Amino acid sequence: LPGLVGGFGPEWVGVSVTMPGKFAALAFADERTERAELVGSANTLVRTASGWRADNTDVDGVAGALGHRSGLRRAIVLGSGGTAPAAVYALAGLGVGAITVAARDPGKAARLVELGSTLGARATFADLAGAGLPEAVQRADVLVSTVPADAAAGYAATFAPVPVVLDAIYDPWPTPLARAVADAGG
Repeated sequence: LPGLVGGFGPEWVGVSVTMPGKFAALAFADERTERAELVGSANTLVRTASGWRADNTDVDGVAGALGHRSGLRRAIVLGSGGTAPAAVYALAGLGVGAITVAARDPGKAARLVELGSTLGARATFADLAGAGLPEAVQRADVLVSTVPADAAAGYAATFAPVPVVLDAIYDPWPTPLARAVADAGG
């Protein structure tokens, strides 16, 4: 990414960055928004007078998709990869008071729990194979899935009781997870 973007002429005023380049975009930038730094990745680079500014507009995507809903108090973020920190940031910004990070790797999820706590939410970890997950699902108002559709498919029945789902994956649509939630009345 540095070699590519660093070679762009002045006609390039911005760049959209996808995975796996989001971490490199943050490191490459001359300046970073606070949220990009907190999230730990950038999906947007904008040319400024001093170079390139990094931002993470995934936060806006999650907030925009869920911001019109009232009563979102408890959320589950499924996954601990690239989009998950933006989901945690957006949910905390929407005033969600309790965020459960449901993932396989507690080490990767720890950063998300810390981020949620830093942003004022009660953030916890639930192992996807653990006993605490069903309780979190029963209490959740919203689920934000940040994992590939095939990875979430095995958990579709587990998460079906959550009334609202935002799936970061849009192809294929509906995902097995979105279909399970819809079939359960969500």
